Amino acid sequence: MGDMNWTREWPTETDWYWFYGYPYGKQKTEMGLGDKKPFLSLVKADKAPTSMMYVVDGHFLYRDSSIIGMFCKAELPKLPELEE
Repeated sequence: MGDMNWTREWPTETDWYWFYGYPYGKQKTEMGLGDKKPFLSLVKADKAPTSMMYVVDGHFLYRDSSIIGMFCKAELPKLPELEE
């Protein structure tokens, strides 16, 4: 893998991206919602009727000020041919 270009900008093209950070917000208290530590997630960015949508681990990722992190375009492997 070559240099990975990380950015705080949300993806604007349909593709797969890595997201590193707090996709559900940073947890402020022990009983609060959010993540205690940043983590790496694979995100599918796709066009919706009026904007882009982002899906991570089966959940929508909303453009929100509580989300802290960065994106990088994912380099996926070439898929093998499957016998039918």
